[in-house]
Amino acid sequence: MISADALCFDLDGTLIDSAEDLVEATLHSIRGLGIDPPPPEVIISHVGGGARGLLQGSLGEAATPERLETGLAAFLDYYGAHLLDHTRAYPGVEEVLKHFAASRPLAVVTNKPEAFSRTIIEGLGLTGYFRDILGYDSVERKKPHPEGILRVLQGWDVEPAQAVMVGDSPHDIMAGKAAGTVTVAAAYGFKPLEELTAAGPDYLIHDILELLAIVAP
Repeated sequence: MISADALCFDLDGTLIDSAEDLVEATLHSIRGLGIDPPPPEVIISHVGGGARGLLQGSLGEAATPERLETGLAAFLDYYGAHLLDHTRAYPGVEEVLKHFAASRPLAVVTNKPEAFSRTIIEGLGLTGYFRDILGYDSVERKKPHPEGILRVLQGWDVEPAQAVMVGDSPHDIMAGKAAGTVTVAAAYGFKPLEELTAAGPDYLIHDILELLAIVAP
């Protein structure tokens, strides 16, 4: 087991299964542009880099600057009204958060807008477990840049080597490595296993409850 003075978590695909709501918002946005959308699995494969990256990847070759701006506005408007239609915390998430929050600070560092993240976390009854919640708009540089992780840890006076970053995307692992934290890849999330292993995480988990066996109490 490893000791850790703090833990940072990604949100989508790590703490919450938001796939259906993200797909619905993307479908709404792309159809509004008069374009046939890709299959849901293609849309989900682009989650992790923020709303613009999700839409750009889902549009593919049809992603002109004008379409991106129009589509992004439609996406954010629709998604903001449907954040919790189908989104749920993964099984075991609350047990894990309760366990670790009793002895150390926890944070969410996500490429989702901070306001959306806070609304979802509050709606799922998880707000009390987190000392900090940072979205892509909380920092100048989103993941894979380590700015968000480092800001959180510096505010807590925690050395990166004594912290853990948990996420389901190569962006999360790259950000954690750049920050100097231990990295844990969530293979139950949205990204293919081969993408996660290629990012070189320190640990790979298939269930969030496995964290309890990796990080010391």
